[in-house]
Amino acid sequence: MLSVWPQEMLCRQFLFTRYAPLFGRTTILIAVSSLSFGSAHIIFLNPIAIVMTLAGGFLFARDYARHRSLKLTRLEHTFCGCLIFTVDHGRFFYTGAAWHHH
Repeated sequence: MLSVWPQEMLCRQFLFTRYAPLFGRTTILIAVSSLSFGSAHIIFLNPIAIVMTLAGGFLFARDYARHRSLKLTRLEHTFCGCLIFTVDHGRFFYTGAAWHHH
């Protein structure tokens, strides 16, 4: 839950504010936001984490583009993160598992 705030600040608020003039179209901003969010999770060294965060990044960016609410995307991101760990997919998002294969 603690990592949600800086990720949303960087991948949504900063990116949408700073790079809107460069990319122009909202659809491109959503795509770039999704790619940046997914690529930030390469650290977990597994394709499942990357694919899941690309999908999540798309949903969060789409909702941020619609509502311009960082509170909303932080809430969605927190909920999805907790859900991932609840359904036992957290192992894909835990660096201990990525670095120490059992």
